[in-house]
Amino acid sequence: MAVGTAGSRSTSNSTGGRGNPETTVPASAPIVRPTLSAMDTLIPQVPEVTADDIAARFQFETLSKIEGEPTYADMDTIRNELYRNAIAVKSPFGGAKHGHLGSVMKPVLYLTETGDTWTVPTTAGVYPTFPTTATDTEKKQIVAAFIRDEKGIVTAELVEELLRNLVLEAVDDEYYMELKHSIFGYDRVTVSDLLDHLFTNYAKIDDQTLMANKDRFAEPPDLSKPIDVYFHKQEQCQQLAADGEVPIGEADMVLQLQLHIGGTGMVNTAYTKWRTKPTADRTWKNAKVHFRKALKDLDAINKITAGEAGFTANATTHNGNENKVRKDIADQLGDAFDNLAMAAVAKNETMEQLVKAMADLQH
Repeated sequence: MAVGTAGSRSTSNSTGGRGNPETTVPASAPIVRPTLSAMDTLIPQVPEVTADDIAARFQFETLSKIEGEPTYADMDTIRNELYRNAIAVKSPFGGAKHGHLGSVMKPVLYLTETGDTWTVPTTAGVYPTFPTTATDTEKKQIVAAFIRDEKGIVTAELVEELLRNLVLEAVDDEYYMELKHSIFGYDRVTVSDLLDHLFTNYAKIDDQTLMANKDRFAEPPDLSKPIDVYFHKQEQCQQLAADGEVPIGEADMVLQLQLHIGGTGMVNTAYTKWRTKPTADRTWKNAKVHFRKALKDLDAINKITAGEAGFTANATTHNGNENKVRKDIADQLGDAFDNLAMAAVAKNETMEQLVKAMADLQH
């Protein structure tokens, strides 16, 4: 009896499908483990970047030394020198076409000038993270981007440090020592921090200069000169306005350009096409490209028109000369024929005289 009971429990608990369905335990799903590849064990090697390598690219080994309290002109000079140095060192950030300009230039100006924002990401560590579904090709692309960005981060840190030190050497420390930390010194002070402090507290712009700058900004372009002269003027005005804390925004830059070029009435079709573009596309960078091309196209048309007018004038002159030559030849031929006719008449008269003389002798 005891054995039968035990056998009954054994049968009812079997997984052969004969027991109570509610107590049947389903089989576990197989565990799928991802297949590892060589990319999963690869340690990316970020190329070494040194301060000496970066400094060797700078256009200005030292900045123009400022003696005494900095003026606006003084600071504008060394800022432009910083711009040149920053641009000389390539970076994958901020559009990847303007070096490290974003580490010096104000964000609003950088956006207007390049159409991009300057952002240096934080380091991702020593190894990238792959999505679970990434293929080997995708992993290679991720590793390449990782190496590029990590090198870019190290380079940006060194550029920032080198440019900051150049400013510290160019200006007497009594004009910026307020920024010095009791423990870290100037290590946590950025180039932008230094420039903002010096421009705001010492190289301040007076109201008369700001008003004159506003008037200059409103001056239309002289289209007898390359349009780049006008673009440069407008960007200088924007820079000065930003320093004077009355910024000229990108929308203001674009609107003024539209009004100036549209007001000439020379490129109406291009102006109309520009006005129909989406607002997001009407940036200062795009506006410069659009209207420069429109003016170049106009110049090309004018040259073709002038060439055709010159060709017509030359053709008229050529035809006139050709007609004159023909007349001269005709006149010369006419003279020749007259001479021949006169010679013939003279010969006839001579013959007649001879005949008459012989007749007289016979009588």
